[in-house]
Amino acid sequence: QASGDITPASLQAEAKRLGLDWERLARDMEDPAVKERIDANLALAHALGIQGTPAMVIGEELIPGAVDLNELKRAVTAARARKS
Repeated sequence: QASGDITPASLQAEAKRLGLDWERLARDMEDPAVKERIDANLALAHALGIQGTPAMVIGEELIPGAVDLNELKRAVTAARARKS
C-alpha cells in the first residue's frame, strides 16, 4: 500500500511492485473513455445515495458499507426469491 503524496513516480513504483503493466496503466489513465466510465459510475453512485465504499446493489437492495458473509447471503437469497 502506498503512503505519502501520490506522484507519477510513486504510482509507477507501486504499479511495478504489484506486477502491473505500467505503460498500459499510464495510457489507460489518460484515456477519455476511462474517465467517462468513472464519471458515469460516480453519477450513478450519487443518484443512489452511495457516499463511500464498499457499497453493493443486490437485486433492488442497496447495501452500504461492509457486511458479513451471512448478510450477503441473506441479500442474495432475498433477491433470488423476488426474481422467481
